[in-house]
Formats: sequence, C-alpha cells, structure tokens
Amino acid sequence: MVVTEEPTPLPCGFGTHIISGTGTLTGQTNPSIDSVYTYIGAGTLDGNDMGFFVDQQVINGLGETHIITQGSFDITTGLGTSTVTSCTGEVLVCAGVAPLIGKPAATVDYIALNLDASDPDNPRKRS
Repeated sequence: MVVTEEPTPLPCGFGTHIISGTGTLTGQTNPSIDSVYTYIGAGTLDGNDMGFFVDQQVINGLGETHIITQGSFDITTGLGTSTVTSCTGEVLVCAGVAPLIGKPAATVDYIALNLDASDPDNPRKRS
C-alpha cells in the first residue's frame, strides 16, 4: 500500500491522502479464482492516527467485485482496525464477506507494514 499526499479523487470526498496499490492471488487448484487486486482509497492523518477508506477491486475468472473497507491505524505502531462496509459484484466472491457486514466479525485487527514514521510530515515515507 502506498500513501501519497494529493487531493482525493474519490466521490466520497474523504481524505487528504491517496492510498493505492495492487496485488495478486493464485489459487491452489482452481485458476478461476486467480485474482488481480487494485486498491484505491483515501486517508486522513490526525496526529498519529491515519483513518482510511479503501475500495478493493478484485478481478478474476468470476468477474469484477468491489470490497469496501474503512478503518484506522496508529502510524507509529502500524496497529489499528479495518471494517468491511460493503461488497458488490460477483456473488461467489461476496459470499464470504457480505454476511459479516454490520456485525462485529466485519472488523478485524489491522497491521500496516513497512511504515517509516521518522518524518511524519512526509507522507511519501509511509507505505
């Protein structure tokens, strides 16, 4: 995940920092679940707390799905929480996510990795 200080392009109007990234997932036996992930979101830094909103786009053999999460973490420790707030798109992808929305199980501990908070005024040093 990369955090940069730019105006957010998201229609939600949330945030002062852009969060973006990509990733892949390869299934063990079924290539239809091999997935490409694209993350786009926004965050707001308040002291040592980074609040965030992320749209995770998942594209695989089943089609396209969007999983929306929001949460926060402490930039000095990387510790926080993330909550799934919606899942739209392919039913099979959302089947494991949608039943959790609105319940405590939708919120999990979040660990932001590879943070460099040595210069908190430079958001490009946090990824």
